[in-house]
Amino acid sequence: MLSLIFMSVEEYLGRNATAYYDMLAVVGGGKWAPEHSATEWIRFMLTAHLRQARTHRQWIKDYSRLWMDLVRFLGGNEEPRLLPALLDVAIGRRITRGGYIALLAQDGVEVSEQSAGRDLKTLTELKWLIPHGQKEDASIRPDLT
Repeated sequence: MLSLIFMSVEEYLGRNATAYYDMLAVVGGGKWAPEHSATEWIRFMLTAHLRQARTHRQWIKDYSRLWMDLVRFLGGNEEPRLLPALLDVAIGRRITRGGYIALLAQDGVEVSEQSAGRDLKTLTELKWLIPHGQKEDASIRPDLT
């Protein structure tokens, strides 16, 4: 079964809301009208799914390329569990210790708060990440130069 996130066209509809509502108005006439053909609405929605799938395919290609760049950047010498955090910050997300733990948990990797803190501290000491904030769970921003 495909992921519901992958199958969702919510993002596409958000970018094309006016066209979507215009299509609903044409097909339904502003009210429930089972005698009207839904062909144009079905065509619109199939187009939405196709375009969203193409967008996701491009994201997958881009993220795969970035992942491989990060693997080369690390030189294969670092803990592989660091890669998801580096990928997130490389695409502009901030990461906290709690966020890092949750990110790893998505991949079935359990890490303690102490280990997560050590990992982020190591990345900071290597100057691959720059701490940003005052709290113990400081945000991290990328510095992959």
